[in-house]
Amino acid sequence: MSTPAPPSSSPPASAPSNAASTTTTAATASPPPPAPTAALVRFPLATPPDVIRAAQKDDYYVAMLRNSMAEVVASTLGSREYARLSKYLGTAASTLYYALTTGLGQSTLGEEYCDIVPTTADASSVPARWSRFLFVLSQSVLPAFLQHWLAGATPGSKRAHLASAISSLLPLHLAVFYFTGAYYTLAKRISGIRYLSLTKPTDEQANFSYAPLGRLLLVQILTTGGLTAYRAWRAWRRDRAVAKAVLDDDSVPLLLGTEKVVPAAISTTLLPYESTGDCVLCMCPRDVSTAGPCGHLFCWTCVCEWLKEKPECPLCRTPCFHRDLICVNY
Repeated sequence: MSTPAPPSSSPPASAPSNAASTTTTAATASPPPPAPTAALVRFPLATPPDVIRAAQKDDYYVAMLRNSMAEVVASTLGSREYARLSKYLGTAASTLYYALTTGLGQSTLGEEYCDIVPTTADASSVPARWSRFLFVLSQSVLPAFLQHWLAGATPGSKRAHLASAISSLLPLHLAVFYFTGAYYTLAKRISGIRYLSLTKPTDEQANFSYAPLGRLLLVQILTTGGLTAYRAWRAWRRDRAVAKAVLDDDSVPLLLGTEKVVPAAISTTLLPYESTGDCVLCMCPRDVSTAGPCGHLFCWTCVCEWLKEKPECPLCRTPCFHRDLICVNY
């Protein structure tokens, strides 16, 4: 009886050809497709209410910091030094707050509260270092410098006109923000910093606009500008009438109720409008006749309003202040 042969462990003859065909197929197969990349996320611009709310929060924290600094100064340096340094504490608190947040590239507490982050004007990147530095200067240092420099401006001077122009520019800038929703403060516009929202606003929030408030503010600005222009035109006409009256009559009245020496060349003849009892400013009978240091007579209310704009006599340009007025008819 013959023993069956054990099964052979060698692959069949067709195995080499199958392996070769598998290698060839793997070599000729196309590479696997690349893994899909994440889609670029674009955050929407912050809505105007969020921008205003963040600014109000920042103002609140700056005020808290100012009060804390005031307590430290008063307790360590005394009341006298506190009274001398108190006018600088607001600027110091604002500069410190924004320098440690925006200046270092961090979000302020108000921005974190509203989930907004600063960005450039085209919303493409974070603000550059020079832009953040410019914002800190224009937000804290520049207003304090202008306020100190313009505080002592005399009426009618160039600094007074500059102060008036700045006070007119701020409401106009606010009206532009109400229409566009960009740059709530003038410092943000100077530095070119806007905001992105980290949360998607609803349709109602996205479509919200302060345009009605902008229209009302624009009407107020135009009305105020028109009244200012009208007052300037009336003042020009008044100056022209006064100059004509002075040219027509060179006589100047004596100073009433004083013992000052009056040059002999000055005549004691009253001007025509004074002899009739009329005020040269309002062209009406004088109400509470008031004399300046030069002796000219006006209504009390008329000359007081005049001295608010120009501290001088409307007729002879003698320097005159409210403390120099003398009521001659009660």
